[in-house]
Amino acid sequence: MKTKILRIFIVLIFISVSALIIFFAVGLYKEQNPAETKPKIVNSDENRKEVVADSIFYVSNDSVIDMQSYKNKIIILANSTVVYLDEDGESSVNKHNYANPTIEIYKSNVLLYDRGGTHYRVENENGILFEYESEYPIYCATLYKNNIALSTDSENANSYINVHNFRNETIFSANIVEQYVIKISFINSDTIAVSAVCTKDARIYSIIRVYEFDYASELFTETFFDETIIDIFAKNKNHINLISDTAFSQYDYKKDVVNTFDTHSGVLLRAIVATSDYSRIGLLTSHYTNTENETLDIFKRNGDLLTSVVFLTNIKSISNNDKYIIVNFGNYSKHYTFSGEYVGSVSFNWGQTKSIVSGSKVYLLSQNNIYLFNVRGEYIMVDYQPEPPTIIEGNEEGVTD
Repeated sequence: MKTKILRIFIVLIFISVSALIIFFAVGLYKEQNPAETKPKIVNSDENRKEVVADSIFYVSNDSVIDMQSYKNKIIILANSTVVYLDEDGESSVNKHNYANPTIEIYKSNVLLYDRGGTHYRVENENGILFEYESEYPIYCATLYKNNIALSTDSENANSYINVHNFRNETIFSANIVEQYVIKISFINSDTIAVSAVCTKDARIYSIIRVYEFDYASELFTETFFDETIIDIFAKNKNHINLISDTAFSQYDYKKDVVNTFDTHSGVLLRAIVATSDYSRIGLLTSHYTNTENETLDIFKRNGDLLTSVVFLTNIKSISNNDKYIIVNFGNYSKHYTFSGEYVGSVSFNWGQTKSIVSGSKVYLLSQNNIYLFNVRGEYIMVDYQPEPPTIIEGNEEGVTD
């Protein structure tokens, strides 16, 4: 039993280390902001107008773990709730009691699972669709259409992969004896790619495997020594997209063709932003010796460099959709297109914990409040009086680059 607990702990450390951006903890609960003071905002360069802001959502009593774009809204994952929030301040809430909750989104469905625990469920803004329990603790999970893929601990192997449909009928399963699977991604409805890690001769190495459900063995496998695969996403036909600590690579596993977007020497790959069709790919890098000198290189699909944007201050977080990239520096943010064109900014004297773009709107999280802007950096006043949420049981000022 002690060996099993230690094994699960090691895998969770691997997964935690591979996270690209660490979100600051804040609280969540919908009510009016009790504070008498309100933040001051400076709109983008064209207006330079200072306004006093009202939030569209107030957060307290529950730490926020993650925020992501969801349809034309955002989704807020907190310690005991999942909140779906639109630009009018309207929200719905699903409760949960997972110790280490994590979300994966596919279109309107959200997979919520307890990393290190055994429970997982699929839900949406209207409520919880179903909930299941795995036999062993979950390392990672994902969903695609009506299928769910899980990597769990196992009695007979370090990792057990199980793919089942929404009716909990198993479609595919496999034991991986020596490695720990820390990431799964669907390539299509009957093919998955997994990233696994292991240690050998005091070295950490990563292995990528591709499984097609009709075959017993792997279709493709590749081993990476002295290079840590941080993330893998593969929802493009025949392509596996890999993020390591030094590069972003695209593998055509049927033709064995590799297209690698290398970072500059002596830099760390911090994050990647990409359009859903990968026609534009942005790599955010920083120097090992100077984290306040960061570069966003934007590439075309064929690997040609389109443009570079250099930042002379540390970036707190970055988010994107198919049109825009939002770069958050803490007390201000800058907004760009995927061509590298600057479109606006927001200077916020209370500081920004997180900025998420959804459509042409930017949701800014600051001191337990969420504020709304357009991508030009113009504050949007929402004519909305907050009410209790529906509970469904079960600066740019003086800153230059």
